[in-house]
Amino acid sequence: KYAGEQRNQVQDILDQIENELDDPVQHVRQVINELINTELVINEALSRNISVDDGEVDSAIRLFLGFVVDQDNDNNEYEEAYRLYFENMNLYTDMDEDSFRKLFRNRLFAEKLQENLGEEEEFGDEEQVSVKHILFSLDNLDQANDVFERVNNGEDFEALAVEFSDDESNAAIGGDLGWVARGEMVNSFEQVVFGEEETGIVPELVATQYGLHIVKIVAKEVRPLAENVVNQRKLMIFNNWLTETKNNSAIEIFDWWESAAPNKPDLQDMYSRIQQSE
Repeated sequence: KYAGEQRNQVQDILDQIENELDDPVQHVRQVINELINTELVINEALSRNISVDDGEVDSAIRLFLGFVVDQDNDNNEYEEAYRLYFENMNLYTDMDEDSFRKLFRNRLFAEKLQENLGEEEEFGDEEQVSVKHILFSLDNLDQANDVFERVNNGEDFEALAVEFSDDESNAAIGGDLGWVARGEMVNSFEQVVFGEEETGIVPELVATQYGLHIVKIVAKEVRPLAENVVNQRKLMIFNNWLTETKNNSAIEIFDWWESAAPNKPDLQDMYSRIQQSE
C-alpha cells in the first residue's frame, strides 16, 4: 500500500538472495521445495480437469516479453525478441526450449488452480475504511510530532502530506490510501483504523515497522471488496491449500546430496559470462 512497505519487500528479497548464494545447500533445498510445490499443484489441477494448451503458453510468453495478446503485433519482431531472450536464458542456465516453455505452463496451472480454489469461496461486502496518512521514518519523531500538532491545529492534512510524507506512492495525492479492507495493512495499522469509532484524525501517532503515521479516517462503509483484495484473498486460500496439502502428504527429502550441492557459478562468474556475450 505504501512505499515503505515496498522498500522493505525489496530489501527482504535482496537479503534472501545473498543468504542463498552464501549457502548452496539451503538454495538447493528451496529448489526442491519449489519442485514439490509444482508437482502438488499440477496433480491437483489435473484432478480438477484443469488444462493448459500450447496457445495459452504462447500468449503468456508474449505478455512476458511485452507483446500485447490479440493485437496486430509484428510476428517477426516478437520472434526476434523470443530468440534473443531464449538464447540469453540458454547461455546463462543451459535451459532448453521445452523447459523454458514448461516454466510458463506450470505458472498457468498454478494461476488456474488458484482461481478455481477461490471460486469455492464467497467474497461478500465487508466493512472498509477510507484512510489517509502522513508517513515519517521512525527516527524522525520530532518532525512527526510537529506536523501532528499542525494537523490538530487545523492545517490542511492533504497539503501537509504532500510536503512531509515519506510515502512516495501517495504523498502527491495527499496521503490517500483509498478504501482499506481487513488484511491489507500491517496489524498495528489495521487495529487502529478499524478500532476507531469516529472519523477524523486519529488522536495519537501510529507506529509500525515502516515508520510513524499521522492517520486521518475519512469514512467507514460496508462495501464490495476491490478486485485486488479479492485476488489477495484467493492467493491466501491457495497458499493455505498448498501448505495443508504438503503437510498431509507423505513427502521425504533425503540429505545424501548435500555434500555435492553446487556453489558455482557465483555472481562474478555470471557477470563475466554476461560481459563475454556483449
